[in-house]
Amino acid sequence: MATSEEPRSALDKRRNLGSIFGLALLALVFFVASGFPAKTPLAVEYQRQMQPWLGDRRPWQIRRQWAALVWDGVAQYYPWRLHLHRCVERGELPLWNPHQFCGTPFVANGQSAVFYPPNVLFWFLSPAPALALNALLHVVWAGLGAWLFLRRLGIGRAAAWAGAVSYMFSGFLVSWMELASPFAVACWFPWGLWGVHRLAARATAWRAATLGAICGIGVLGGHFQIAAYLLLVTGLYGAAYLGWKLWRRDAGWWRYAFGCVGAAVLALSLACAQVLPSVELARMSHRPLGRPDEGGFQWQRSRALRGYELVLLLAPNALGRPADGDYLAWLPDDAGAVPGSYSEHCGYAGAAAAFLAIVGLVWGRGRHRYFLAVLAAGAVLVSSGGPVARLFYFHVPGVAQAGGLARALSVYALGVAPLAAIGLNEILGAGCRRARPGALGPTLVAGVMLAVLAVLLWKADETYRLMKRLPAISWEQPVLRAGAVAFAIIGVTTAVVWLRDRGRLVGAVAPLLCGLVALDGLLFAWNVNPWGKSSEVYAVHEVVDVLRRTAGDGRVLARTPKSAWSFSQDHLRPLLPPNAALAYGLYGFQGYDSLYTARFKNYAGLIEHDQPAPPENGNMILVGRVDSPLLDLAGVRAIASLDRLFDARLRPVEQSGAVWVYENTRAAPSALVPERWTEVRSPREAFAFIGRDDFDARRELCVEINRERREAWRRGAAAHAGGSPTAAGRAILQRRLTNEVRVLVERREAGAVLVTDAYYPGWRAAVDGREVVPAIGDYLFRAVPVGRGSHRVQMVFWPGTIVVGLFGLLVGVAGLSAAAASVRRKRLSEQV
Repeated sequence: MATSEEPRSALDKRRNLGSIFGLALLALVFFVASGFPAKTPLAVEYQRQMQPWLGDRRPWQIRRQWAALVWDGVAQYYPWRLHLHRCVERGELPLWNPHQFCGTPFVANGQSAVFYPPNVLFWFLSPAPALALNALLHVVWAGLGAWLFLRRLGIGRAAAWAGAVSYMFSGFLVSWMELASPFAVACWFPWGLWGVHRLAARATAWRAATLGAICGIGVLGGHFQIAAYLLLVTGLYGAAYLGWKLWRRDAGWWRYAFGCVGAAVLALSLACAQVLPSVELARMSHRPLGRPDEGGFQWQRSRALRGYELVLLLAPNALGRPADGDYLAWLPDDAGAVPGSYSEHCGYAGAAAAFLAIVGLVWGRGRHRYFLAVLAAGAVLVSSGGPVARLFYFHVPGVAQAGGLARALSVYALGVAPLAAIGLNEILGAGCRRARPGALGPTLVAGVMLAVLAVLLWKADETYRLMKRLPAISWEQPVLRAGAVAFAIIGVTTAVVWLRDRGRLVGAVAPLLCGLVALDGLLFAWNVNPWGKSSEVYAVHEVVDVLRRTAGDGRVLARTPKSAWSFSQDHLRPLLPPNAALAYGLYGFQGYDSLYTARFKNYAGLIEHDQPAPPENGNMILVGRVDSPLLDLAGVRAIASLDRLFDARLRPVEQSGAVWVYENTRAAPSALVPERWTEVRSPREAFAFIGRDDFDARRELCVEINRERREAWRRGAAAHAGGSPTAAGRAILQRRLTNEVRVLVERREAGAVLVTDAYYPGWRAAVDGREVVPAIGDYLFRAVPVGRGSHRVQMVFWPGTIVVGLFGLLVGVAGLSAAAASVRRKRLSEQV
């Protein structure tokens, strides 16, 4: 008996390894065809639409169409990963980012994903090749998770392989590949289902720990909206299993419930290193944290999935695509033009997979297909902005502060791909029992229903109105092509079912159908997003060298009017990306981040005398005015502009092509000693103080002091509130690291020193080794009391949320290790 099972077991292992190798090989083929390793999934072509790289070319000479979300890969994720890489090279933990917004927390921006384990790649590799390799590994990881989950459902290897391929090359994963954090989190979706199914089969400490690690690491991936979908889907699947066990009166339900609770605790422990700092910053950020309101829902609904966009579920190119420059990025509406995002609205999981999913739902066996169908349908309903989306928006915490509702389509493929595998499994006869003779009827009914749906979609009122408004666009051809493909797949599926029911289905049909699914995915994924040469990402231009020489240890400002970033233009013409200072290691005033403090936005608004963010993107700060003394206070010493500036304070340095570089001769140093200081009791008073026409930052300073520490700060400064004049001195910046600043201060009398880096809770200060209380100076910056004479001031960023979060992370790792050790001991004891 044993001898007969061993060869079969070895054969099964070889076949399993062959399936996994096939998934990895298919992903590698796609990446090599896209240009890996010389190229990386970043929109370098978008970068070349900007000065100074644009040169004498015209923006319309760039072939690809502008896609805002795809641009975020090179505008945000590359500079963030580069900052992580540089800090690790210097032996620093990147808790702070001194290169944007006059300094901003780095870990607290969840998408920095500092503690996400796969991001160890960025410790050793430069970001451009690391981003490509990281994407490749995550695609394989997503396919492996889907394959393991389907195998646990009892699906045959061939059908499970096809389902895994369908998920690997689904619309969300492919079109979001250039955005490292949401893409990485979505790759953990099938692993969550796998972990729940495994725990439900046999509740053990190790299986509960594995599920907790999956959820915790998924949150560490950095994009909280997609991570919330991961937790929501995993939680719903776990709750469905618990309900099933209770309904069947399974005696082991309490072990399973206890395992789920343990998994949740472990996930929270692992994720708190990222969650706690982000929650702290969110409370102080530019994003409103109020209750959901009707206005916010209508704004999100205007960007939701429209009826005619359902065609993208079967024909992803029916409305064009950014790769060809013909995608309808702006679609007309009754209230005017509204933005359409290909990445957010493409839920494609394969045309073949969509029809196989119908077969799996109608003809398949097992209760899991109902959950998967509800999952896919729920994703579409939430994305469309209807009544289900309203319930989701108003009653699920955090949705109102998250991105668009259409991002729920990230879950659509998680329902369709496994259903397709179930359908293919039944077609190939890989089930546990013989095929039912009457199975052809339900399949034909499903095909007819889908055909009727396609006709209704073609003649939908919303589509008809769109056709009337855009007569120049041929809508009939893409819809007819999509219908032809749909009917062809219906015919092939029906023929295969007919052959199978009559025992005429040969073994060659399995690889043919799997090849059809793989070809469908590859043809869709090919050339969806731009890939650029790694050597061209933020290529150093002479303008950057001029800015570096001019600024010194001061800040730089690439003057960019907000109109240059309007999404109503196909091609944008700003000067340098908003996070270019971070990419080049400069200290910038502007920035682009999903979370930054509301104080900085207010400060920039006071400079602009207007909203400093473009109307379409509140995460970006752009400054066009250069005549404000608040820019001088922030230490902006080098200014680049596409227009010639005429200001007595600005000294022309050099002109490089279309870019002028100026030196701001009135820029304050990085640390200065005002003559007097005044205590204010609220941010409103401080804002009014620096907004005065006669405000002079070199002579006066306003200080906001915590009530509990007010007396200590007064004693250190040895001056009373009200602005008593004191003799000034000088301050010299001696050292500036990522999380540390050192200043040498000389004062003839006691007073205060102002460091023109942004204040944030967690900054600690010491004067000559003695801890002092830092305060908020001039509404935005950090002020420290100093006495008479020469002193060394040291500031270190080490917030309490990081301390608690790292402790929780270590506890979670210890718990995971203990569970693994218990499994190891049990296996050793069984061998003995």
